[in-house]
Amino acid sequence: MKLIWVLIAGASVAAAPLAASAQEAGAASASPEFRLDASARAHTFHATHDPAGPSNSLVFTGEVTAQAKFASDTQARIEVRGSSPGSDGRSIDGIDGRVLEAYVAHHFAHADLRIGKQIVAWGRADGVNPTDNLSPRDFVTWLPFEDDQRFGVWAARFDVHLKRSLDVGLFFSPLFEPSVIPKPILRSPVTEPTLARNLANSQFAVKLNQSTHSLDWSVSYYRGPHLLGTARLLGVTALGPELEFHHDRVQAVGADLARSVGRFGLRAEGAWTWPSVTDDGAPAFRRPDLYAVAGLDRTFREHLYVNGQVFGRHVQGFVDPYAIADSALRYAAVQNAITVGQQDRTSVGYTVRVTHKWLVDTLEAELVLVDEITRNDRFVRPVLSYAVTDHFKVMLGGVIYQGPDDTTFGRKKLNNRAFVELRYAR
Repeated sequence: MKLIWVLIAGASVAAAPLAASAQEAGAASASPEFRLDASARAHTFHATHDPAGPSNSLVFTGEVTAQAKFASDTQARIEVRGSSPGSDGRSIDGIDGRVLEAYVAHHFAHADLRIGKQIVAWGRADGVNPTDNLSPRDFVTWLPFEDDQRFGVWAARFDVHLKRSLDVGLFFSPLFEPSVIPKPILRSPVTEPTLARNLANSQFAVKLNQSTHSLDWSVSYYRGPHLLGTARLLGVTALGPELEFHHDRVQAVGADLARSVGRFGLRAEGAWTWPSVTDDGAPAFRRPDLYAVAGLDRTFREHLYVNGQVFGRHVQGFVDPYAIADSALRYAAVQNAITVGQQDRTSVGYTVRVTHKWLVDTLEAELVLVDEITRNDRFVRPVLSYAVTDHFKVMLGGVIYQGPDDTTFGRKKLNNRAFVELRYAR
């Protein structure tokens, strides 16, 4: 509980100036609003296969969200998370803390402006989102759910609301923040230099979006570094290869849609991405590719939800990384191909999400499966949860990776684990 009080105190101090501003703006808003929400989670993990990590680990996680609304159209939000020990399951000392969001937003007559650290998630497909290029993810956290991976980036976002539910959104960030990905464990140090703060390494995106009662769609463009870093071979010493991770500068054109067709929901999303150079001007590793996903979902008898999707990627100018003669170069190329999903000229897979609720929606079971058919690797997450009260929930689940060692999910199978989560939220 000490962790929770530390987070609450920090968020309260950070939000105090906003509350003061709200009081000073009493002429514009007679009743300024301030809200503080907190949640506490306790996880116990059991992972028997990872020799570098714990076989058992108890992790306490606290999240605090402070929101202040002052004047009539301006608000601020800060959300912080802390885990003790670190949520990667390896840290044993201190608190692993992260600011997820911290921004100020203002609503104009026909537009919205948001400045600060913010999570901007693009894409309407379920979990597989080719257009999601803006906000990074932490792919090594031991926390089990998709929302646990996301954290914000410092940026400005401006959305203009046109007629007929049509919006145009602009996004700009001069402070690129990469995703956290698994790095090879080598005898030589594996490094990832901080990107130079310049215009070439900034992120810019524009999106045209429309949402109606039966059809949602968007088209988008992104220019900036790719969130996933790729390794560059610096040399080979007596300790082995030396790798340094860089980020390819890419451009991407994407589109998505969600439509209701009778009792079914249709989702589709795709993006064409092409690289230029890396963040320091060296040749890019990735090749241009088309990445797309499409699927259907339906709810049966109000308690059973089923979502199925197929996805695929086609690489232009494909070069087989396994055909490289030099062993050190081949190792780096294979690692990069796994990271960016370009091990094959064409690859396909599917996803399934099934949820069922009982006992007036207090008991819920969910199964998530992502299967990459081409490389025969997969991710499975079964979860059973029970809402004891409106504020307290108990979860039992597992995180399972399968496949050869040189695949996206197979190289993470040492982190297979079962978990129990106790979650309290106010």
